[in-house]
Amino acid sequence: MKIKINLYKFIYKSKKGKFMRNKEDFLKILKKHYPLVGDACIEFGIARKTYHEWYKEFPDFRDEVDSLRESLLDISENVLFNAVKSGDVKAAQFALTKLAKLRGYNDSIDLNVSGEVIFKTKWGGDSLKNNNN
Repeated sequence: MKIKINLYKFIYKSKKGKFMRNKEDFLKILKKHYPLVGDACIEFGIARKTYHEWYKEFPDFRDEVDSLRESLLDISENVLFNAVKSGDVKAAQFALTKLAKLRGYNDSIDLNVSGEVIFKTKWGGDSLKNNNN
């Protein structure tokens, strides 16, 4: 018979001497520090490994953490959008290289090559050549 234990009911003592219910109270601290998980772990008095175990093992906990990540992405997108609207050229360049690839704005080059390809590079003065011989 498998017994399921609700770890939300366990109590931990933080480094500051306060007694806290573990995952629910930890999430409150994480919200204050997010995305600095290490800082939240230190304040709560758990190892980072414990955080990762909770994330992996408990879907409700994982959903809450993922929601924090989505909120951070929303904030970041808003800051970038406002920077572009205000005329920030670097922000516009960044946005175009990430969002307008189909319009030709890109920060990489795609090459289609047929025939023999020879790669030649130098590392520390030595030449390396690949002829497939």
